[in-house]
Amino acid sequence: MSNDPDPVDCSNNGPALTTLDELPEMLESPKEEIDPDEPADDHKRHQLEPHITDELSKLSFDKLCGRA
Repeated sequence: MSNDPDPVDCSNNGPALTTLDELPEMLESPKEEIDPDEPADDHKRHQLEPHITDELSKLSFDKLCGRA
């Protein structure tokens, strides 16, 4: 047994890994153009209203993390 205080569970289906065999295919495939004004995924960006950002700016980072 490891002395690691937080051992990694290898059965958790974490992020997908790319093998060296797959790498050339990835490099040769055409890349999609990325529009910096559009979100990378299908979610839309929302801008907070000014009064909300004013209230949030008064809070410390720790309090913001606690509210999240």
